[in-house]
Amino acid sequence: MTVSSQRPLEVLPLGGGDAFSSKDYYTSMIVLGGRTLCQVDCPDPIHKVLAERANCLEEPISARHIDHILLTHLHGDHCGGLESLLFYRKFVIDAPPPTIHTIAEIAEALWSEKLAVSMAGTHMPETGMDQTFNAEDFFRIRLIRPGAPFLIGDLRFEIRRTIHPVPTFGFRVRLDETPAPPAANRMFGYSCDTVFDKDHILFLSKADLIFHECSHGGIHTAYSELLALSPEIRSKIHVLHLADDFDRENSELPIVKPGVLYAV
Repeated sequence: MTVSSQRPLEVLPLGGGDAFSSKDYYTSMIVLGGRTLCQVDCPDPIHKVLAERANCLEEPISARHIDHILLTHLHGDHCGGLESLLFYRKFVIDAPPPTIHTIAEIAEALWSEKLAVSMAGTHMPETGMDQTFNAEDFFRIRLIRPGAPFLIGDLRFEIRRTIHPVPTFGFRVRLDETPAPPAANRMFGYSCDTVFDKDHILFLSKADLIFHECSHGGIHTAYSELLALSPEIRSKIHVLHLADDFDRENSELPIVKPGVLYAV
């Protein structure tokens, strides 16, 4: 989507729960800046999430406005809404295919191992329907690489792989403006799903606002690990991807508030 007026760098979290949450929608967000809007991941129920959590914006946002999706990995709580969003855009509103920006490993598996089972065909002999579809009927893929900054409209992203059971990446993003006014130097960082990784913290530390996942240890980052960081880094961090049993009331780290627009 191209927004109607120039915006500073902003982030709208749509959900902050983990894969098993009954208290919140799964973690995803919208990054806005300049005239660009980019959805980060696409969990279900995406239409309800957008209707409830994006109503703080001056212009209502729905699936018809999601032209760019940054897809961080293929766990269901991060990509389970793609089928519904893509079907809606093609068959309900006949919108152009959105662009999915992602790394090669994710792109290679997205259609053949995730979406094709339900989207590759409509075969109903009783009604005379017999249609076959390809990935290109629903979306465009743009390959991105760690270490190679890239633009999505007015937003300049840098990604970094994380340590997770499936290929996954976090990112930093800022406005791309030349010459750069002071506001364009502001940067947002998102850890995505990862074990605690000092090198990833260093990558994110250049950002002015950081959303960091915080779940049970193992394949995620534990609260105690983030709490042990330096005060300088902690002051930038807001936590999300929370389990239901996370002690939200007594957290020493601010908790990301879905449906609230964060100015970076």
